[in-house]
This record gives sequence, structure tokens and C-alpha cells, in this order.
Amino acid sequence: MIQIGMKKALIFGILICFVLSCQKENNDLLNSSQDVDGFEVIINENVSGMPEMGLLFEQDLTITEEGWWPQNLFIDEEDNIYVYTADGPIYLIKYNIRGEEVLRKQFSSGQGPGEFKLFDPNLSQNGKIVIKTVQ
Repeated sequence: MIQIGMKKALIFGILICFVLSCQKENNDLLNSSQDVDGFEVIINENVSGMPEMGLLFEQDLTITEEGWWPQNLFIDEEDNIYVYTADGPIYLIKYNIRGEEVLRKQFSSGQGPGEFKLFDPNLSQNGKIVIKTVQ
């Protein structure tokens, strides 16, 4: 019985020494702490903090047209901008990099030849416009 109690005491003593030695090393890293709204904030001046980052949006180009609401837009490899509008007549409009209209194509809505029920233009990998529709 006594041998088991001594083993436990020895293991407990080694554990206490280990915990205390880890605590000391950890304290060496800390430079200061302060209380902020009931929370302890630890400041470690040896480690640089997160860099300040920001995001700034700058307007390069504005394309507007009276009474339209673009449904989709995409940009090709030459920075041409394609806008699809479907509030009223269906249009696919192409603008160059300066925002000047280069092409305007109107599509008929319906189910007959050359008409589209649902219209979903996209730009393929080889730069061609692909129009998906539902029949």
C-alpha cells in the first residue's frame, strides 16, 4: 500500500514541476496585459500584430441607360462588356472598354422560330457568346 501511495506522490510532484515550468516559459513571452470591459487583454510586443488592411473601390466606368435593369453581364478577354437586359424587350448590348456601345441585338420573346422563351447568354472559354434557352 505504501509503495503505491509513494508512486502517486512522485508522479503528482513531477506533474506539478512540469506545469510550473511551462507557466514560467509562457510568462516570459508576455509583455503586458490590461483589463478591457472585464476581459484581460494580453499584449505581446514581441510578435507583430495583424497588418492594417483596407479595401478601396474606385469607379472606373459608368454605363447607364434610361429605364433598364441589367439581368446579367460578362466581360470578354478584350475587356468588352456584355449586358443582358430583359425588362421589356430582350437586349444583348456590347460596350467597349471605354463604355461606348458597339453592338445592340434585340431578341424576340416567344416560342416561335427565332424567339426565346427563357434567355441566358454566357461567354464560352473560346470567347464566343452562347445563348441557352428552354423550348
